[in-house]
Amino acid sequence: MESYANVNPLRRVWLHRLCGLVLVMALCPTAAVVDAQEKAKKLPPPEKPFDLNTATYDQFHSLLGVGPVTAQRILDYRKKSGPFLRVEDLLAVRGISAGRLDKMRQYVMVKPVVAAAAPAAKTPTPAKAQTPAKAPPGKTGTPAKDPGGADSLVTLIQ
Repeated sequence: MESYANVNPLRRVWLHRLCGLVLVMALCPTAAVVDAQEKAKKLPPPEKPFDLNTATYDQFHSLLGVGPVTAQRILDYRKKSGPFLRVEDLLAVRGISAGRLDKMRQYVMVKPVVAAAAPAAKTPTPAKAQTPAKAPPGKTGTPAKDPGGADSLVTLIQ
């Protein structure tokens, strides 16, 4: 009796490929889990407080109770809303509660804005009256009215 592999060599090749694919699929989730765990490793807490307005992703990620997602949310919030005025502004970031803020409060600060860096207050100048835009020569502001009917249609065709 002939073996199955000898009867159809093409099926034998496909069987080997299928076994290889199953093996690769079994090992890939393990590699992804290890990679995710390495990314999620916590950095040691900062030695001294850092400014919320100049902090990097790694600095936010090193805070107690702040993971990679929350660190990115803080950066996105700062980019969208502008600089933080006080530490309590972190409560507006999704994922930061009052308890979490209390854990990280000793590691963060907001440097006061230097008066020289702030724009000087100007006295308001009277607004200039805007002149209406001029229409190009040969065109009027309102379109001509079309009376409709067969006469206007004949005029358009000619």
